[in-house]
Amino acid sequence: MTAAMMSNAPLNIYVFHRSYFCGKMLAYLRYKEIPHTPIYQSLAYVGGKIARNTGLRQLPVIELADGRWMNDTTPMMEWLETQHERSPVLSGDPVTDFFVRLLEDYADEWLWRPAILSRWQNKVDRQLYMSMFVKEFLGGIWASSAVATRIAGHLVHRHQRQKFLQGDGMTKHNREHVWAIYTNTLDRLEAIFREQPYLLGDKPCFADFGFFGSMFWHFGNDPTPNRIMQERAPAVYEWVARLWNMTATKAADKTFSIAPGEAPPKWHLLLKDVCEAYLPYLHRNALAFRDGVTRFDYDVQGYTYPNVHVSPYRVWYRERLQQHLYRLSPEQQGQVRQILEPLGGWAALTGDSNITSGWDEEGIAPFCKPAHISLAWHFKAPFVGSNHIRSTRAWRT
Repeated sequence: MTAAMMSNAPLNIYVFHRSYFCGKMLAYLRYKEIPHTPIYQSLAYVGGKIARNTGLRQLPVIELADGRWMNDTTPMMEWLETQHERSPVLSGDPVTDFFVRLLEDYADEWLWRPAILSRWQNKVDRQLYMSMFVKEFLGGIWASSAVATRIAGHLVHRHQRQKFLQGDGMTKHNREHVWAIYTNTLDRLEAIFREQPYLLGDKPCFADFGFFGSMFWHFGNDPTPNRIMQERAPAVYEWVARLWNMTATKAADKTFSIAPGEAPPKWHLLLKDVCEAYLPYLHRNALAFRDGVTRFDYDVQGYTYPNVHVSPYRVWYRERLQQHLYRLSPEQQGQVRQILEPLGGWAALTGDSNITSGWDEEGIAPFCKPAHISLAWHFKAPFVGSNHIRSTRAWRT
């Protein structure tokens, strides 16, 4: 099969309904009109074929026609951009695209906190999702009776609470701050989408898909944040549907609105959020990783996140952001600095730039290596992924 044939051959994408990152990846494939077959998964299947071929128990993953497997939405999108050049999601201006990548990463990782908080802390959302998760994903004996479903639902809730709420430093004392990440982001995006269809103009860019992940199957569908979005940010609610329905064919005559060497002025408040909260968190996480500790306290905007798990993955992504920065010319780096430094983000991004994660030492991302998953491993870690990439995202739904 030739390279051209391979790029047009349908791929399989294994997904779970209502998953943050699955919705993001499906939207990208739909927009790029990349032939694909969504395969909705149960735990039994994920623990079998997917685990054997990727060493992971997480979604989404993609199986290419040539038998290779990929995971991690951001690197997957970057690789697919090289294979499908039609309607690119990067502008082509190096400085603008650095900020596009920065916002995509921020949206991917920092909005995770309010997304998981709203789904598993609010009673109405939690009860709905406990039932859906058991019936649609666990299945089998767990969905065989009301009692079994209730027990399994509570076990899932306990796992999510311990790993992704408490494990990510969320407490009753900082809950207000976590929730404000969502409402402030709605306000920032609402101001943009009242005036233009997408973040960078008349067609989607890489960062649109980053924000879409949380806004689609989490905030846009879960009862509590859905109501808030409809009332507080109707233009964002409209953008969610517009992006889901957008295709490269429809975007053929659309353009990005950019001034070369700049970040769009309408992004100022979003970049302020990135610089005040997210980049300092990445720096603090990297320092803790370098020092060999597994947890740290993070102070941000007058709130404390205690006992936060160190994330090697986020050390790796900080490395990637730095690599994108240092590929720019000195003049272009100066243009980035002029924007980030007044907001407080430059030092957090560039400080201690020698911290390496060892996360993808072979440089194969987004591709996975087949792995032998022992029977003992299945019983030992029923909800936790294990591999060189993105194990910290296992069952983040």
